Amino acid sequence: DNSPDVRSIFTDSLENLGVLWDLWDTANSDNESSAAKLSSYPLVVWFTGDEFGGAAGPGSSGEAALSAYIDGGGRLLLSSQDYLWDRGLTSFGQAYLGIGDFDSDVGQDSVTGQGELFGDIGSITLNFPFYNWSDRVTPGGGGELAFLGNEGDAATSKLADEGGGAIFLGFPLAAVDGDAREEILSIVLTWAAGG
Repeated sequence: DNSPDVRSIFTDSLENLGVLWDLWDTANSDNESSAAKLSSYPLVVWFTGDEFGGAAGPGSSGEAALSAYIDGGGRLLLSSQDYLWDRGLTSFGQAYLGIGDFDSDVGQDSVTGQGELFGDIGSITLNFPFYNWSDRVTPGGGGELAFLGNEGDAATSKLADEGGGAIFLGFPLAAVDGDAREEILSIVLTWAAGG
């Protein structure tokens, strides 16, 4: 959803980190990349902006493509406060994102890093460029808590011992201010590079 358009929040951060990137815009639809296209990349960052009530996050074909991508060693960062609202807890969400349960629209105002990847990140105040519909997201199915929010669990990760894995943020990364956002992205990029 490009109203407001938060794309530059991501692209500016990636450029500040010296990362080359390509863009696929689903145009607020289920017009999503194939597994073959995704396989060219070590990391996919998927964000949904302010979208809700339709096509927030991957649809069924996108989830199938992402499943194959992760099975093939790909790594995913999905940031969406309304993916679960729009799509519900699918088998992809359970098996690949490590989500056990969720509550929509709890309104997280801050998050603190947890777990293997984000445990060294302290408390971060969230500043939303749109309305705060962020979720409570509880790990399950082998998932790990990635961020704890002031309203409960806020994000999950499911990291494979070898190869692919996924991180799901039930809050928009666009709500994280510059330095903290770049710290999160830097951690994700190091993980995607196998480090």
